[in-house]
Amino acid sequence: MKNLYIDHDKKRYKTMNDRFTNVKYFKPSEFDSPDQPGSGHGMNIILIFILDKIRISLNRPIIINSGVRTKKHNLIVGGVEDSAHLAGNAADVHCPDNYFRFSFIFWAMAYGIKRIVIYKNHIHVDVSTDKPHPIIMIG
Repeated sequence: MKNLYIDHDKKRYKTMNDRFTNVKYFKPSEFDSPDQPGSGHGMNIILIFILDKIRISLNRPIIINSGVRTKKHNLIVGGVEDSAHLAGNAADVHCPDNYFRFSFIFWAMAYGIKRIVIYKNHIHVDVSTDKPHPIIMIG
């Protein structure tokens, strides 16, 4: 892999793998589009750090249903045309019960997530700044 330099919080990362060095609970592959292995490296690292903080605060596992999506996969799953998943700015998190839902949303908001969509079995969180925010929607 060629050296890619990414600025984040005044840190320099030599490769995409280095971005996940300080992430305790997630691997890039958990955010891959199913039709493009390795695409999870394109996730917004700020969102990953926030999800890691939420995982620590919840003290229970977080299962990622969807991270980065290719246009093809986004079409297959019925995603909106300008989905934040396409740019790696969103994640869908499996929601096993109402206690998890409440706690996850509480911590997501506490750590600065300003876009949340609540679905029956998952919660969509994203850090897009070009979409309406702050907002909580029911999907």
